[in-house]
Amino acid sequence: MARLVEIHYGQRKLQELAQDTGDDYGTVRNYRRVARRFPEGARRRALSFGHHEAVVSREEAEEWLARAERSGWSIRELRDAIRAGERHDPGPVPEGRFAVVYADPPWDFEDAKAHYDTQPTSEICDLGKQLEPHLPDDCWLFLWGLNQMMEAALQVLHAWGFRYVTTATWVKTKKDGMISESGRGRPLRNNTEQLLIGARGAPPCNSNEFTTAILAPRGQHSQKPDVAYGIIETISAGPYLELYARRRWNDQWTVWGNQTPGGEVGRPPRRPRPTRNPSPAPAPPPPA
Repeated sequence: MARLVEIHYGQRKLQELAQDTGDDYGTVRNYRRVARRFPEGARRRALSFGHHEAVVSREEAEEWLARAERSGWSIRELRDAIRAGERHDPGPVPEGRFAVVYADPPWDFEDAKAHYDTQPTSEICDLGKQLEPHLPDDCWLFLWGLNQMMEAALQVLHAWGFRYVTTATWVKTKKDGMISESGRGRPLRNNTEQLLIGARGAPPCNSNEFTTAILAPRGQHSQKPDVAYGIIETISAGPYLELYARRRWNDQWTVWGNQTPGGEVGRPPRRPRPTRNPSPAPAPPPPA
């Protein structure tokens, strides 16, 4: 199959190939993902296609493949090692009170376990007990949810002490800006994800320049568009807390989660927040 999938195949060609081979469309599309990331000449001969598939969505893919090759890991052993490497304890929510909470929970859905540790909805809801002391009377919540799990997302939103306000829809696009036609699901294939917005009290809203449609390209598996940070920072001046973070967007953000780089959790030294339109420097005095 891997040799049949050309990296430039579009959706129609992949559908035709799936019909010809009797494979699921999602399986065929995944073969293309691997073929794009690891062209046949660049794959490790000692490892199977499945090894490459296990790391296709990871920035450190080559490091994991090298370890698998040295250790003689099976595909399952490679996946287990990746999960074990992610399972550091993130500890308590960092100190502080936050005007914005941003979260992309590891929803327990379909094949997500192949890419990261998932959590049942009840455990995600329980995080609200840790979160409560860090929430002022007036604050925002920006919560990513899957189309198939909107009931769970609303359950979490309320369990964390917020009321529902609105939803922004991320419409996934291709590199050329056209709407992506790929996606999995029944009866409709999913090419969108939902960003639920909740509030406690009456948090200030500094701008309403954005609409509820976010058009942004698809990233690595479960990666959300960077434009979301810009939207949040435009609406609120912070301080910001990201839960289940994989990285720190900038020094204005405090992060918590077991996928932060090197287990990094907490707040860095804060730098002055730049103004959007800084005042010009004063003119030098005239010569004497």
